[in-house]
Amino acid sequence: MILATGRWLGRGSYRTVDGALGVRFEVRADVAEHQEGFLIEAAQSAEGVGVETFMAWITPDESGAFTVVLKGGRFDARGTAKLESEPNLALLWSESGDVHIACTLFAGREVYGLRGFAKREDVAWTWELALRPGAMPDERKRKGPVAVPDNVVSLASRRRR
Repeated sequence: MILATGRWLGRGSYRTVDGALGVRFEVRADVAEHQEGFLIEAAQSAEGVGVETFMAWITPDESGAFTVVLKGGRFDARGTAKLESEPNLALLWSESGDVHIACTLFAGREVYGLRGFAKREDVAWTWELALRPGAMPDERKRKGPVAVPDNVVSLASRRRR
């Protein structure tokens, strides 16, 4: 699994699939070992939206994949993930079938990238998030700020090589 235990900071943006303007957001997350898997507790703060909290439980299943349960914000979903090799890939859905989430996590040059799509009822979003291990706000006073780029990476720059 790419995300190791510890604290993570991120910046990104999301927008509706048919929208032109994105909403910038920041994420602060704690990843901890929990029983046989991992527990992720995260807070997302977005322009004009406020703070939403999320919890995700990630546990290995009997088939070699992972079970993921996501609770919080506007989403309550569970599903499966491939986390043993890059890119990490997850597909989640709600019990009622009105929520679907697909995302991938991968290592970039300086950050880890999380990109995905979510659909709730008739609205679909796309997002990208740049993540890196870092200190939480109360620890920044002692260690200094941790820079996190605004976006993940541009695929165009990789094609030029």
